[in-house]
Amino acid sequence: MNSLPLRLSVGCGTANLCFIVGPFRIVVDELWNNKASRGQVILPCTLYDLARVDNDPKIADVYQSVDFLTTDGMPLVWWFRGKTRQKVERVYGPDILAATLEHYPNAKHTILCPNLTVYDELAKKFSQKMKQKTAQLLLVGDSTDSGERKRLGKLIKDFAPKFVWIGIGSPNQVLLGTYFRDTLKMPITYWCVGAAIPFLAGTVNQAPRWMQRNGLEWLFRLVNEPRRLWQRYLVITPLFLLRIFFAQVRSTKS
Repeated sequence: MNSLPLRLSVGCGTANLCFIVGPFRIVVDELWNNKASRGQVILPCTLYDLARVDNDPKIADVYQSVDFLTTDGMPLVWWFRGKTRQKVERVYGPDILAATLEHYPNAKHTILCPNLTVYDELAKKFSQKMKQKTAQLLLVGDSTDSGERKRLGKLIKDFAPKFVWIGIGSPNQVLLGTYFRDTLKMPITYWCVGAAIPFLAGTVNQAPRWMQRNGLEWLFRLVNEPRRLWQRYLVITPLFLLRIFFAQVRSTKS
């Protein structure tokens, strides 16, 4: 039996993605202790991420350069359990964020906020840490703009955090995280945690644990943010699952 955590290469579209899977604490400990002088980008991965990778070769190239992907969604947890016959748990962005803040209370953390409301709420929560210069909050404008990327990169470089938390949604957060890693070349871990940042701020409601455990978080989020998320959950991800299904049917017949 292989020791945990497992590092597995998973093909999706034109990309080979590097997953790290196993029990939550073992996976997170491995990521905390992984030494990367140029920095590392970690993405808690969902089916939506895989759908984007499968559908867009340009995005696939960027995701392939992510250092590690974890099992953020329950469908991926169930799939890896079946594939590896090992203990695989959900390694979920909000849980990673909470565990890391608790484990490294005195480390420097930079949090990239998607909007002013999130920024203001986190400024209240982290006011003491900001005074102590162990927390830095940055409001992200257009993350695809080269000037904005350079502005954020300079602020991060000057602050020199141990961890950077990017909460602007996929695939933009992955594009931004890999940009920072490749341009700053500092020993920083960039966590692409999406909604974990608004959850932490309390500006977006998080699904109850029973819904999370049963793979129903997508439904909770869709009901709460239908205008923003309907295409993700009702079009992009279902079409990806249908493509997988028909590919399996064709391979079985051939």
